[in-house]
Parts: sequence; structure tokens; C-alpha cells
Amino acid sequence: MKNKGNKMDVIIIMSSDLAGGVRKFSAFIRRDGFKSLLITNVKDDPNAAFCDFSIYFPWKEDLNPLIGELNLSFNIAYIINACERLIHWQLKLIEGLNRNDPNLPAYYFLKSKYDIRKKLHTEGIEDIQFIGGTLRDLLNTQCHYFPCVIKPSYYSGASRWVRTCIDDAELKKTIVKFLNNPLLIHEEFIVEEYLPGIEFSYDGYVENQKFNGLFLAEKLNFDYQNNHDGDSIISPPVTISKQSVCALEKKIRKIVKILHIHRMFLHIEGRVNEDNVNIIEINARMGGGEYSSAIKYITGIDPIKTMFELVGKDEVSQPEEHSPKQYTMMVKFNIKQRGVFKSLTSLTEILALPNVINGYISDGFEISSLERENVMAAFTICGDSYEEVIDLREHIKKNFRFLVSEKHTINTKSRS
Repeated sequence: MKNKGNKMDVIIIMSSDLAGGVRKFSAFIRRDGFKSLLITNVKDDPNAAFCDFSIYFPWKEDLNPLIGELNLSFNIAYIINACERLIHWQLKLIEGLNRNDPNLPAYYFLKSKYDIRKKLHTEGIEDIQFIGGTLRDLLNTQCHYFPCVIKPSYYSGASRWVRTCIDDAELKKTIVKFLNNPLLIHEEFIVEEYLPGIEFSYDGYVENQKFNGLFLAEKLNFDYQNNHDGDSIISPPVTISKQSVCALEKKIRKIVKILHIHRMFLHIEGRVNEDNVNIIEINARMGGGEYSSAIKYITGIDPIKTMFELVGKDEVSQPEEHSPKQYTMMVKFNIKQRGVFKSLTSLTEILALPNVINGYISDGFEISSLERENVMAAFTICGDSYEEVIDLREHIKKNFRFLVSEKHTINTKSRS
């Protein structure tokens, strides 16, 4: 690591609402001989203790004071961002710091769900109907397709403020409800045609403009009303045909080409039915929660390390030796009740079960909003057959005990 004058060479880690893989990224940064600089919108962010420097910034329009402080005190080596809702600000940082980034053309589309949907439509890759704008714009715009799904274009993550509406009356009612939230008055939303079918996700990375697929998974018991994940995600998929996978990968290759993506980790979500394969979202990051553990188990590739290398290395490391079982599953506990989550079963107890690879429990976390997924516990499991992982999932669901108290406390837990 170099020290040019009084400035320190640092790698920026961007974070919003404690998300962004801060602790894991900072560990790789330290091993590489750099220092980490956390930029967070949370005062007294607990993840700051794992970084060399930290700056509180509420992610607002005027970035000039932040850019001035960065230019005065630091030499920025790289910028790491695993929060898609911060791509808009990442672009502003890249431009304000006069940095070169080969992915810049792609970020202009990936920053907004409306912009990427419009691009895919223009290029003839997807024909999903959609409209977009602020909530007030949408209140005065006629939607001609139902059911439909309304969701934020920028402020995404954990399926915040996502709703499926069956008709115009329900859509207007939802928009009015959102308008009563001060956080959403000026936010832009997209209203898309509802797509029937099986929900899937596909994680992989682009290197030299070539997509390397790592983890294709099917979402079981998906909540289609709120567009939230169900109780489990399994790989390989059990009901998605090889023909559909080939069609999906063909679309991904086209997207990488038209967006000029050079080096980037991607988390793609979509739906497949007997007629078509549709891509619903493209996120410039790896999947959250237990995705990293599941991907590392099944491929031998650490997504956090790979994302770090895509930003700051010439080549991505080769996978570690591994001998995975045939099926990998993430078991999730999405709590739909406000209050403080308290686990009555320890993580040690769950990890002691056969074929449980990894997991986390957000013990003591306060659930204040039901307008998002609140996954308070998740576990990665494996098995040699579909029936084996289903049986283990049911055993965990039956034996993992918790309660949600009404007493609200100050949250000191990290979701990162």
C-alpha cells in the first residue's frame, strides 16, 4: 500500500442501511494490502469497526462535499458497491472523482429498473409491457395490463414496496398508500406486466464480456402477491427444462453485449413458463443472504472474493477443490410480524445437523416494516436427492424456534 503525500490509498465500500457485504469485503481488502473506507448512510454504523476509515453520508443529491473530502484526504484505488440502489450514487462518485470504469455504459442502465426494462424492450430482448414515473405521474397514467407489478425503480433491495395488483382500482389504491410515505413521494416507480410462471435466479460473473454462469436456482413456495421469496431456494432447479436454460443463457449473452458489460458480478431474476423465459431484474451484484455460501459450496468460487477481484485484479481466481452433493438449498425464515426477533434455537444447534453448510440468525433485530422481506434466519443445506433436502428443510422449519416480541429496542445488529 502506498502513501502519497498525506493521502492514503483506500478502496471505497459503499453501504446503505447496513447492507453491502462490508465486513467480508474489508477482510479481502486488508489481505490485499489496502485500507478500506466505508461510506454509509447509517450513523454509528457497526460495520465501521471492521474498516480502516468511515464517512457518514446520507446519500443525497449534493455529492460535492463528499467528493471534496475524498479528494482532500484519500487516493481512491477502487470503488466496491454491492447495493443496486446505490448504483446511481456510484455513477456520481465515478464521474465526480474523474475515474475510468469500463462498466460505465452498463451502469447508466442498471441504475434503474425502468431504464434497463426500456433498454431490453428497445433491443427486442424482452416484450414485457411497462410504464414508469413518479407516483404522482403513475396516478394520472392509464395502465392497460393486469395483473401488474409495481415496484421502485431505484430504491430496491429485499423487495421493498413491491405489490402485485389485480386491477386498476387496486393499483391506484396502492399508489395512494405509497404517496402517504414521505420516503416515496419523489421516488420513481415502474409498473410491469405480471408474468406467470416459476420464479428463478441466476448468479454469475462477466469477465472479458463473457458470462460465466455459477448458480441457477428455483424459488420454491414463492409469494407472488408481495413478490417475496418463499421458504426455500433450490439448485439445480427441479422444474426448469434444459431448453429454457439455453434460452435464458442466450438472452444473458445478448444483454452483456448490448450493455457493454466488461467485468461484473450479476444476480439475475426472472420467470419461466411453458411459453417463454423472461428476465425480470438484472442486479450488478451477487445474491444476498446465503447466496454466497451456496455458490461457494456448489462451485468452489467465493462470490465476495470474485466481486473484489473483478474490481481490482487482472484475473479471477480459479475455484477451490470441492465435491458438492447433488442438491443445494437455502432455507429462509421471512418474518411477517413487527417487533424484536428473538431466536430460541442457537446457530450452533442448526449447524450441528448433518448436511447443514452455513447459516445466520439475526437475533435481536427489530422488524419495523413489513414492506420488505425480513429474513431473520437462513441456512444453506445440501443432499444427494431432492427428497433429502426437502426432508431436512422441514426438519429445520419444525425445530427452529423463535419469538417476536412487541417491545421495540434500538437496533445494533448488522445485516451485512
